[in-house]
Amino acid sequence: MNIDRNVLEQSPWIRSLNESDREFLFTKAKLKKMKKNDIILRKGRVQRKLIILLSGTLTLKKYKYSGQRNVFMVVRDGFVLPINKVIHEELSDFDLILNEDSFFVEIERSDIQGLMRKSTSFCMSIIEYMNMAFNLQEEFISILNGRSNINKVAWSLYIVFDGYRGAGAKVSHIPISQDIIADNLGLSRQTANETLGILQEGGIISVSRSNIKLIDRAKLEMMIHEEFH
Repeated sequence: MNIDRNVLEQSPWIRSLNESDREFLFTKAKLKKMKKNDIILRKGRVQRKLIILLSGTLTLKKYKYSGQRNVFMVVRDGFVLPINKVIHEELSDFDLILNEDSFFVEIERSDIQGLMRKSTSFCMSIIEYMNMAFNLQEEFISILNGRSNINKVAWSLYIVFDGYRGAGAKVSHIPISQDIIADNLGLSRQTANETLGILQEGGIISVSRSNIKLIDRAKLEMMIHEEFH
């Protein structure tokens, strides 16, 4: 099965590369298909392959001293993960579990290193991508501390709908349960459901048992902007 180059190039990061670097990565990419509930990255393993998701969604399971924590991610169309762990050969501190049958490509760390040695622009693109990921993490920490419950929920939804601040493609549906949203933000199930209800009554989202649909992106963005400033 061939890799859909157009899908791969929907990734903002891939598009940011020059033509030569994109061509190199495309020739090195290997297509894989895995099924729902398969684990594509395991906690405690050294990640030696760059993963670029072409379709599907996944859940990140992060483990802390108090136990495991589910963090939802809705990523597709060339979302790159986890680039920093590949570059530095770090041990993963989380599992990545597929929520549905998915296609993705893998690129060997040795190929990434080879391109880094010969392309300064590629090195700069990796630094920019890691800075983006770091800033997003800092933003998330700030939201969890001292923000209202409605702001926490609205932000967490918007960050997914927005494609993780430009790291991925924008989405209009989040196929995730309300329970996972509550777990992710440290809220009770009741509080999360009540807050989602407020956003739904405001005509911003539509909520079903395991799916959240964006109705008014501009209104949600305005809410986030006003809360931030």
